[in-house]
Amino acid sequence: MIGREAQIAELERVAALHAHTNSHGQRIYEEPAPLMIIYGSASTGKSTCVASLLHARASTFAIVDCKAIFSAQEFYRQILAQLNENHGIRTSPAAQDDDLQTAIDVTGAERASHVKKDEEGLEESIHDHDDEVTQVTYNSLDFLSFVKAIDAFMERTQGGAKHKRSLYIALDHVEALLERQLTPLLRCMFSINDSLAFTKLVDGTDWSVSVLMITRAISLELDHLVGTSFPVFIYFPLYSNETIAAILTRQLKKEHVGAHFRRWLLFLIELMPPAHNDWHDFRRSVLALLPEFDAFQDLFRTSESSADNALLKKLTRKTSEQVQAAQKTRRRDLFGHNTLAQPQRLDDDQLTHSGLARSCLLLIIAGYLASFNPPEADAVFLSSAGTLKTKRQKKANAAKKDQSNAADAAGATRQVSQRHIGPKIFKLQRLLAIYLSLRSDEDTPEDESQQAGHKEAREDVFTHIRTLVRINVLERTSPPDALEDIKFRCLADTRFVHDTAKSLKFPLESYLNTTH
Repeated sequence: MIGREAQIAELERVAALHAHTNSHGQRIYEEPAPLMIIYGSASTGKSTCVASLLHARASTFAIVDCKAIFSAQEFYRQILAQLNENHGIRTSPAAQDDDLQTAIDVTGAERASHVKKDEEGLEESIHDHDDEVTQVTYNSLDFLSFVKAIDAFMERTQGGAKHKRSLYIALDHVEALLERQLTPLLRCMFSINDSLAFTKLVDGTDWSVSVLMITRAISLELDHLVGTSFPVFIYFPLYSNETIAAILTRQLKKEHVGAHFRRWLLFLIELMPPAHNDWHDFRRSVLALLPEFDAFQDLFRTSESSADNALLKKLTRKTSEQVQAAQKTRRRDLFGHNTLAQPQRLDDDQLTHSGLARSCLLLIIAGYLASFNPPEADAVFLSSAGTLKTKRQKKANAAKKDQSNAADAAGATRQVSQRHIGPKIFKLQRLLAIYLSLRSDEDTPEDESQQAGHKEAREDVFTHIRTLVRINVLERTSPPDALEDIKFRCLADTRFVHDTAKSLKFPLESYLNTTH
């Protein structure tokens, strides 16, 4: 990992995952910290460093992506499933969907208890079979059953180890658990060593659990949650420009022209607009401009060192022209003009040739309606979208609606229009509901046989939303770690939205609530 040597060394020391040996060449085992918090901005190598270190040094570990966790039982099942998979244990095919089985070897000298789950609780039954494999089944997996299951797993995989073993549980995107109100689950993970010691007061335990929490930011709620557990904090800072250039040089396999390529990348970093602490956006720009550098690649190989500076000057000048052209294209696709000065009125068909897809333009209209229409006005078209009769009525009654709104406003108490106040914040669910309503209203086929061609994948919709956020038409107002309550705000001006609706031949005034 380029640029992460200090963080990896600190993680090896705190987690006791180093490769230190004694005078006899044997590895020195130490007890790791029970709780570690690895935090830093997006795309800083946190998850990659933890995963690579666990795969290389840890004997027993599980890595859980908390974005896919919605319940405590699902969380416990995923950890046990990873432990079984890492050690070659497979779940019995005869087990039910809600069953989780752990295989335990029982010798003849040890008369084991077979724990079964019924409707009222756990019942114990003694089996007198010698040298058999007993299946322990948990139909309802809670925290106590989870502790017993991993204890049985660690005893089975002991393998004659004389040192105290460690089980590493890495929780990636731990902020998702806080968003889903699974804070008690994290408290249970913090106290798992105490629970394990309590269940084995007589014999004691020869292993411990070390929890690694990976998050983008330490919120106030998370800080209060881990305050009494005395965690170890490991910070992953942003990559420097030189480090980003070194990473891209290795990824794009440009080591043979490494010095020139890094110099070109550093020039490009200063030339491009800020990437908002995510260097992957810059990487996409590099891939788009990479053919410009490849054209000079052979010249760098065959030219003399005295001619390198002239070639680099020519390359940087051409790169600057390409970046300026890309910025002009971005402004033209978004606003219909190339300059930052006040533009002229758009032609009727100017937006038709835009690089934005038709679905992306519909999302702009949906975001504008969500920002400037009150939520109670959505029911007017959400309940009646997609009918041909409604479409005809909307186009025919647009003028009548304007007249009635003007009459109502003259007789009632005058209210300030939302368009005079500014765009309101709306949730992602509302944006998708309005967009799907507009899409179904626009794409209602005249013949039912055409319905197969009017389907759109859900991933495409989110791709369009990311595009609008990247070009600053939509602004995400919720924090990056808020995964359950994502909020946006429309930044497109009225003229641009009306021109977009006109290019799509969309009756915007029929949907826009002019009384609020």
